[in-house]
Amino acid sequence: MGLIPWRLRKYTFQKGNKPYNKGKKYRNKTLPAEKGKFVRLPKDLYDLVTKSVHKKNVQLIPASTKSARFLRPKPPTKTEVEKCAENETKTGSEKNSFRLLRINELEQMWNEVFIEHRQISPMCTGFISWDLSAEQQRGAAWREKASCNECSYHSKMFNLYNEVIAKKRGRRTAAINLSIQVALNHIAISTTGLQKLFLGSNIPAPSTSSMQHSANVVSEIIEEYNQKDLVQKRKLIKEINILRGDNPNIINIQADGMYNNPIYSGMGKTPFQPATQCTYNMLENNTYKHSIVSTRQVSKLCSNKSEHKTKTKVKSHKGHCSANIEMHDSIGSEERWAKDCLLDLKNDGLEVQEITTDPDSSAFRAAESLFKAGTTNTQPIHFLDTRHVSANHRNFIKKMSGLKEIMPARLVSEKDKMLKRFALDMAARCQAEYNAAFDKFNMDSVRVKVHLSYACHAIVSCYQGDHNGCTKYSLVCSNRNSLKTWTEKSAYLKNNFKLNKSENTAALLRECVKYRLGPTMLNRTCKNTNTQKKLKQLTVQYVQLYLAM
Repeated sequence: MGLIPWRLRKYTFQKGNKPYNKGKKYRNKTLPAEKGKFVRLPKDLYDLVTKSVHKKNVQLIPASTKSARFLRPKPPTKTEVEKCAENETKTGSEKNSFRLLRINELEQMWNEVFIEHRQISPMCTGFISWDLSAEQQRGAAWREKASCNECSYHSKMFNLYNEVIAKKRGRRTAAINLSIQVALNHIAISTTGLQKLFLGSNIPAPSTSSMQHSANVVSEIIEEYNQKDLVQKRKLIKEINILRGDNPNIINIQADGMYNNPIYSGMGKTPFQPATQCTYNMLENNTYKHSIVSTRQVSKLCSNKSEHKTKTKVKSHKGHCSANIEMHDSIGSEERWAKDCLLDLKNDGLEVQEITTDPDSSAFRAAESLFKAGTTNTQPIHFLDTRHVSANHRNFIKKMSGLKEIMPARLVSEKDKMLKRFALDMAARCQAEYNAAFDKFNMDSVRVKVHLSYACHAIVSCYQGDHNGCTKYSLVCSNRNSLKTWTEKSAYLKNNFKLNKSENTAALLRECVKYRLGPTMLNRTCKNTNTQKKLKQLTVQYVQLYLAM
C-alpha cells in the first residue's frame, strides 16, 4: 500500500475511527403499498365515477392504486318522487290524488252501483268505494269500478268519459284526449310540458305514446278542416264585396312567412340556411279581422329519417314522407310560396289588387309575374308593412355617417349607446306622427302628406330644443298649456336631451326624418297596414264531426 500524499491525508480515515454501521446487518425493507378501500356505490353514482365524459366512449376510466376499489354496484338511489310513489302504495294515499272525470257518466255509475248493491246484498251496511287496484287509464280519461268493504260486491267497469263515434274498427277514442291535442296544437307546450302540469296538479299523467297517437290523428283532421275553413273565408270575402258594391273578385292581402329558425341567423357562419320549416300566410285586408285566406306549409324534415337521407328525393322512399321540398331548395323563396297561395285564390275566383309585404320580401314579384303571364287580369299594387319599415328606419339611423359625432356625449362608447337610443326614439316619433295624422284626417292620404310635410321641419327643430314648430304642426309634441314635450316624455332619451343648433345637424336630422316621412315612403305606406302572423284555431267539435263520418 503506497503512501498517501500529504495534501490528501486530511480526507482519509484517522486511526481509531469506528464506522457507524460496524456490526450491523443489511436487510431489504419494502414499504407496504397503499391499497384503496373496497367501496360499493349505487348504480347511478358508479356510472358517474367510472364512465368517460363522452357518452360514445364506453371505455371505463382506469382506477389508480390509491383510489377506491369498486365492487359490483348497488341498485340506483331512489329519487324523492319514487319514494313518494312507494309511500302512496303502502299507505293508500293514492285516494288523495285527482282524476279527470265526466259528471254525466259519474252520476250514472253511482246510481247504477247503489241499485245493484241493494239488490244483491239488501242487508249489507258496508262502505262502497273506488276499487283503485282495477282502474284503467285511457290517456287523460279513466275507467273505474266500485267495491264494498264488507260484502263481496264488485261492480262492472264504467267509462267515465264520452267517446268519439267512429266507423273505423278498434277502441273508440276518448273525446278529452283529442281536445287536449287540439289545444296543444295552438300553444307552445309539448307532451312533456303537459305531463309536468298533470303531475304538478297531482293527476296521473297520460303516457307519451298515447298522447303521440292522439296527436297524429288530430293533426291530419286539423289540416283538412283548415282547408275547408279557408274556402269559406274566401266565399265570405266575395259576399262582403257584393254587399259593399265592390268588385266581388278583388281581394287585398297581407303576406308574410314564419320560420322555425331566423332565416338570417346563419349569415357569416354557415353557407346553409338555418331554417328547415316555413309557414307562409296570406291574410285578407278587406275587413278589420284580417282572416287568413291562404296558407302554404313547407318542410325539409322527414319523420322517417332512417329512409330519407340527404340526397333522397321527396316522396321517393318507403313509408310516410313529411318533407315537401328538397334539401337543396331555398326555403326563403317567398316568391315561390306566394305564387302557390295566389294560385289558390285564383282557383276560387279571387285576384289580388293591393298586396302588403315586408320591404325585403319577394312576394310582390309573384303577383306581378302572374299578371304579366296573363294568369290574372288585375294589376297588383305594392305597399310596405309599417312595422318592418320602422325596423329598417332604426337600422338606417344607426348606420348613418356623421350622426354619431353630434351625439351629446364625451366618450365614444357613450355616443354609441346614445345613438342606438336616438334611433329608437326617432323611429317611434315618426311613426307616431304618421298614425296621429292618419287618424285625424280619416285615412285621406293627400291631406296626410300635406300635414306631414310641415311636421318634418317641426321634428328637426324639436330635437334641437325648439318646440315652436311642434305647437303648430306636430300632433304628438307640444309645449302649450304646460304639456310635456316629446323628448320629456320619451322612454329612450333623457329629459334634457338636445342636439346643437347647426346647419350640419339639421341636414342629418332631415335625412333621418325623410326616410320615413318622405313622399316616396308615404306613398308606399299610405294604407298603414302590417303583416300579421296569425294561427288558425279549431275547436274539438270539428274533430268529433270528422271522426263521426
